[in-house]
Amino acid sequence: MSELWLKDTKVLTLKDLEGVPSEISKVDAPELLPLSLKDDCTTENFKKWLDARSVPEKREGRAEVIKEFGTESIFKNKNYASLTDQYWIKWRSETWKKVNFFTNFYDKDIGNMFFMPWNVAVQKTYKTNTPDLTTGGVLRKRWLQNQDKSSYLIKAGSKDTHQEPLSEVLVSVFAEQLGKIPCVKYDMWVEGVTICSKCDNFITIDTELVPAYMIYNRIPKEENESVYDHLIRVCDIHEIPGAKEFIDWMIFIDSATGNEDRNLGNIGFIRDSNTMKFIGPAPLYDSGNAYWSTTKINEHVKSKMFGDMENKLFKSLKKDCDFEAIAKNGMFQKLVENYPGITDEKKNNLISAIKERNHRLTKDLSIDSMGR
Repeated sequence: MSELWLKDTKVLTLKDLEGVPSEISKVDAPELLPLSLKDDCTTENFKKWLDARSVPEKREGRAEVIKEFGTESIFKNKNYASLTDQYWIKWRSETWKKVNFFTNFYDKDIGNMFFMPWNVAVQKTYKTNTPDLTTGGVLRKRWLQNQDKSSYLIKAGSKDTHQEPLSEVLVSVFAEQLGKIPCVKYDMWVEGVTICSKCDNFITIDTELVPAYMIYNRIPKEENESVYDHLIRVCDIHEIPGAKEFIDWMIFIDSATGNEDRNLGNIGFIRDSNTMKFIGPAPLYDSGNAYWSTTKINEHVKSKMFGDMENKLFKSLKKDCDFEAIAKNGMFQKLVENYPGITDEKKNNLISAIKERNHRLTKDLSIDSMGR
């Protein structure tokens, strides 16, 4: 038997099969269930929730790690503890105080396998007490700690473009200068021999990150209701402070930086894990597809989710922005020039495209007439 706990409180009693939680036996604290289980706490949905707390099979480098270190069992999780919330699986006499990754040091073997495999000896067992096993996404990533046990996330670029780390940093600079909504601060980082982005964990031992899809899917979408309208409605129902203003500026920033890959998985909200009440939107994060290419910067390719709102929001919000100062910011060019992950030809094209786009943003133009 195992149990799902939220910090020091039991939430579910589970039956196990071959050492894996396989069936819900009892709901002990329905008010503390993860949001995706609130309305339909079935064994099937619990398994989906548990699967989402695993290294995806499509994670870049996963196949190479399995080949080099000999077994897929290294990705088998035990307690499913995370750095984005406080849920975990209890098997025997473990305690939240000893299990959590917020106040304890954790193992590095899994992260090293992806970024510094030469530092991990091939052996029968590995140290796998790490939040790296509950971190989603296709790109290679790992968590590391400071001496005070605070954590930061390291994320590599894709094999095809290598540009995501640069894009994250560029959007971070743009959003900070715009000054309208909080944005995760990204810096450049080299992990092993891989160019990455680095950002501090914005979740604490008393908060949890709730992806937008968890609240979006709880309430049926009305006929002819847009994704934008439905998202705003469910945010109102869940009483999330400042949600509409944040979403509007998020769409604006994505439009201004050429990011068409915003989705319900990389929009987040922060909830107090003690009161279970929402605090507000998470800072803007995961903008690796911004400034992707000169084509996407200069041509109007609408957002996959919010394209119907771009012009309206651009026209209404643009008057509150100092694009003259942004256009004069030499940081964009310096960052691109010093980024080693792309060719000089692409650097020159990207610099020219960003300069042209920032110049166009100073004009009184709509998104359509400006180009994306």
